[in-house]
Amino acid sequence: MKMIYYAHSKKIYDTPREKEEMTFIAQEFPDTAIINPNTDIGERGSIKPYLKAVADCDIVVCSEFAGHVGKGVYDEVFHGLGLDKEVHVLRKAGDKYFLKKVTGLDLADAYDWKVKYGKVVTENGK
Repeated sequence: MKMIYYAHSKKIYDTPREKEEMTFIAQEFPDTAIINPNTDIGERGSIKPYLKAVADCDIVVCSEFAGHVGKGVYDEVFHGLGLDKEVHVLRKAGDKYFLKKVTGLDLADAYDWKVKYGKVVTENGK
């Protein structure tokens, strides 16, 4: 069975948005296990357990917060890309979610580690 790592901001842990995103991912990738760091890993104090989970998965799906990814999600996506994993960003237009293939990351907007850290780059550059 394939496994997906769901990289997302702690700002949306335990919110309706987290539940909606998990539901969408499950629908898009049926018969695939989803690793949610909020519920499946918990607070570990180090990025290492999360990067190991990324390495153990086949696909990484990341979620942005206010158009950015925080330092932790950035590191998880960077690690997935470095391992040639299939990486997608989850976005929403109106009330519909959709996925875009991630081709890279951009630190031009680096702000701090809390949320506004980096930007996801997709196939068409946005």
